[in-house]
Amino acid sequence: GIVAASSAETGRRLQNYGGCPQWENTTFSDEPSPFGWPLSPNDWSFSEQRLWPESYLACGGLRQSPIDVSVHGQDCGIDRTSNPDGALKDATLYEVVSYAKVEVSPYMRTVRVMDDFGRIKLKDESGNDREFHAISAQLTAPSMHTMDGKHYAAELMVLHKPKGALDMLGEGLILSVFFDDQNGTESRLFTHFGFSPDGSGNSPSKSWDAPHKIDVAQEIEEAVKGASYQYDGSMPVPPCHENMKYLVLGHAVPVLPSQAKALEEKLRCWAGGKDKRATVKRAGTCPKVTKDSLTLGAPHHGATCKEAEEKGQSHRLAACWDVGLLPEEAKSCVKSPIDLLPTMASTSEDRKPYFNFRPVKHAHVAPSNFSLDVTPLEMGMPGPLPNFGTIMILGKKYMVRKISVRPLSSHTYDGKRHVGEIIIESLVFGDEISTQAALLFGRPGGPNHGDSHGGGHSAGHRRLKYQHNKDDTYGDDELHRLWISVPIKLGVENALLRQIGLPFQAYKEAIKDQHPYQIENTIDLEGGIKTALAGNW
Repeated sequence: GIVAASSAETGRRLQNYGGCPQWENTTFSDEPSPFGWPLSPNDWSFSEQRLWPESYLACGGLRQSPIDVSVHGQDCGIDRTSNPDGALKDATLYEVVSYAKVEVSPYMRTVRVMDDFGRIKLKDESGNDREFHAISAQLTAPSMHTMDGKHYAAELMVLHKPKGALDMLGEGLILSVFFDDQNGTESRLFTHFGFSPDGSGNSPSKSWDAPHKIDVAQEIEEAVKGASYQYDGSMPVPPCHENMKYLVLGHAVPVLPSQAKALEEKLRCWAGGKDKRATVKRAGTCPKVTKDSLTLGAPHHGATCKEAEEKGQSHRLAACWDVGLLPEEAKSCVKSPIDLLPTMASTSEDRKPYFNFRPVKHAHVAPSNFSLDVTPLEMGMPGPLPNFGTIMILGKKYMVRKISVRPLSSHTYDGKRHVGEIIIESLVFGDEISTQAALLFGRPGGPNHGDSHGGGHSAGHRRLKYQHNKDDTYGDDELHRLWISVPIKLGVENALLRQIGLPFQAYKEAIKDQHPYQIENTIDLEGGIKTALAGNW
């Protein structure tokens, strides 16, 4: 991989002011997302929630979180099963976490511990066992959800990923537990998180070592004996992806007002505030909430994707790209990206690629919804189209036609997702003069050029035109491509990224507004990725 610089906490840059930090919104924060990304989106504000759908399509979706669980409401009811209360009593198999590190999450406005908290066992629609592993326990105050319109003093969220999954990006489960400070008593969980009843020993910092073992099972022992309410929801913060199932417990756990207030003050100082997303309810609709059910339904983002498709907006949300594909069409979409393991590395000389990259001094840069695409405007090597040089592998020569830089890697590397990825796209020598290539790789910025996105349907990590190819696959063309994936990690400034304009404010604004621009200085592809080229492949 290659190393790229982080700008002083890349997002929430701290300035000392009255002992508490101030934050400047940038595109990403260095804070790892609890759902699986190595960074967190940061170009949004809790105070401007109405603007979220403009940048994040799913935030205007049909299955958003949090909600009001209307147990006794007149407008929205509860689907009641025949199961008795306490359905989750034997399903939650949580474990004690020792030597925990507690930290404030400005992204979620929570105080969290990321660790192995055990598991929960549920069922799918066919009655098969489904197991989820608890990867994080997060406290927030006041509560995020409401019940019959009432906010509680605090809320515990236990985040789960499916058994065997790398993270929660494909699917996740969140167990929510309310805390009530009316006639409250000491919460051992709060105390063990570092919020003692009298405030003694409470850390003034953003992160600290937990003073005691974290025992979620002990804290919710009585709550899981009561009612639980399940609904299909979303990440409660941008990008609001609708891939979360929620289990909200109806029985609140007691907490002292002083403990809840101490958590609020911690969030107000280190997370920028205590207010979170307001409960979401679309006019004329009610979320489906099921009482005391252990059965999880199918993926539920399809309704939002259908609505987005009708509005011509589905290209803005990657989760919608495969919705509606026929089984034959989907065969071409399940092969990439993958998790790359060290055991996959090739050592065979006859499969070794040979690179003959050449610097270019003039290039067109086109921002899209998902990547920054760089196309040369002059010859790196002799050929019918501008290029960055050639690659020889398995007896075929490929001409390098495009460099794409993507924040947040599509591939994972031994289970790790990196902060970015460079994709080097090349065509087999000769393909580029076909009619299809002329349409796809026309003059950059021209009407037929595949990279003049402007946020259009061609913008994305993957494109489909549902065309049936001769090799029985579906895709946008039959050109023979070779793609090189280079992971990016945070560190020092990278020369290649600097050469295409990323550190400069004028280019940052152009990228944000999706305005193409031209580079008239040397872009040295080989020099920018030489460390990666020297490693395994």
